[in-house]
Amino acid sequence: MTSAGRVVLKAVAYPLLLGGLLLALQRQDSLADIPEVGRKLAEVERLRPETVFVGSSHTYRHVDAALFDSLRGGGSSYNFGLPGAGAFEVHYWAERFLDRPYVKTLVVEVQSFRAGLDPENRRTRRVYYHRDFRRARVGVRVALASNLPWQRRLWTALDQIGVTLDHYLLLGQGGDVIAGLLRSLAPADGLLEKLDRQGFLALDTQLALLARADPAGSAAERAEVAETIAWLWGRHEYLLGPEGQEIVTENVRMLRQRDRVRPTPQDRTAAALWLDLYRQAEAQGVEVYFVEQVAEGKSMGISRLLGEAVAPGRLIILNDPNRYPNLLAPEFWYDTVHLNARGARWNTSVLAAHIPRPPDS
Repeated sequence: MTSAGRVVLKAVAYPLLLGGLLLALQRQDSLADIPEVGRKLAEVERLRPETVFVGSSHTYRHVDAALFDSLRGGGSSYNFGLPGAGAFEVHYWAERFLDRPYVKTLVVEVQSFRAGLDPENRRTRRVYYHRDFRRARVGVRVALASNLPWQRRLWTALDQIGVTLDHYLLLGQGGDVIAGLLRSLAPADGLLEKLDRQGFLALDTQLALLARADPAGSAAERAEVAETIAWLWGRHEYLLGPEGQEIVTENVRMLRQRDRVRPTPQDRTAAALWLDLYRQAEAQGVEVYFVEQVAEGKSMGISRLLGEAVAPGRLIILNDPNRYPNLLAPEFWYDTVHLNARGARWNTSVLAAHIPRPPDS
């Protein structure tokens, strides 16, 4: 082959090879090094539950899916609560589960949407994987409805679009992608699978199980378990201290005045987005229940708007100490924002009483 032919071949082959590599990496870009999300999604696909709970750690730590099924006399449910999940991530998964033919009921944790992104979290796989073009449009609506100065609103809206473009073009994700490939090939340790039941794990239960865990394993694994135990115990000790008690008291005082809350423009935008999901689910034959979980203080205005728009019974407000005084009971709490196993049982029993089994289950 002449040197001119080799130049032409390289000019054609290299872009094709690079494009193929990027496409291959993009295929695994969603879940590879976010093991908790990937593990839970695999469990959902295996169990094919008719009811799925979607939310943050307030859902994960507060809803015992196995108990929920038992209290309703059968059925199948799964807790897809993800620690640290914000409204964009919850919204993303709620829409994804609408397309699962076995899902008949979605129980969605109500959250407020944040206009901006934390600089330290902006370029992380946890943010990238759910930032599709649908979430970009949601982010633009939230940014433009915020109370930021007008210039900041525009900049924040553009940043929401930028994160989505980064997601699809893999910009700045080289190290994360390589780490994801390596982790996807590594064997799972199976620890989480042994601890939770249908996606649920109370903090005090996790502490007790880890404390009794088999000490076998590498020094690094033992150190990680010890660090987790110290973290879990520290959160509980903080609750019992004066600062933790002051936080709980202030939160309860604020929640007792929830009837005085007036929705803000941001609340109206968030409520409109959740209502979009509600109508989309209705069109697809999926029943949606919205839940204001215990310890979530920023969604009271959103809940008021949703309560005026959805069908009776489709909004469940657990976060009301006037109606559920057990919210005040210290024996039901593990830390300043999470219930313990006893509190989760109470929380789950309320949900089971409000959410009927699907007719054909």
